[in-house]
Amino acid sequence: MDALLPELGSGVWSVETGTGTFASVLYAKSKVTELSPGRNEFIWTVTNGVCPPVSDRVVVTVNDLTIPTLITPNRDGMNDFFILRGIENLGKTELTVFDRRGFRVFETKNYQNDWEGLDYDGNELPEDTYFYMITTANGKSLSGFVVIRR
Repeated sequence: MDALLPELGSGVWSVETGTGTFASVLYAKSKVTELSPGRNEFIWTVTNGVCPPVSDRVVVTVNDLTIPTLITPNRDGMNDFFILRGIENLGKTELTVFDRRGFRVFETKNYQNDWEGLDYDGNELPEDTYFYMITTANGKSLSGFVVIRR
């Protein structure tokens, strides 16, 4: 965020719509994280004790997650990992991967875009279609499939 510091009085950030966690709601140039996909609206309110409070709005639009349907974990540097574009705005994100029989083959409670088609023991999963469930800190749940080709 990048508000102006008042010459007199103080300011405070608040969330109007969407979500966001401020590093400091009292700092005009505070960092905000854990944004929701879509529209997030924030208000910077300045009060000085004499005049009525004044506010300004900031809208931050976050594109939804981009989730791949194919990974090729062959260590060629292209599509080796299951990269969820936009995950950095969702906070702590859980990822669970199932094979076509419904057996859980991989799970993590704090996904860091680092799954490269390995099972719990670090063994390469065979080329096939796998199904995932993603649960984000802000309560969003997604499911779908990803194909592994080596």
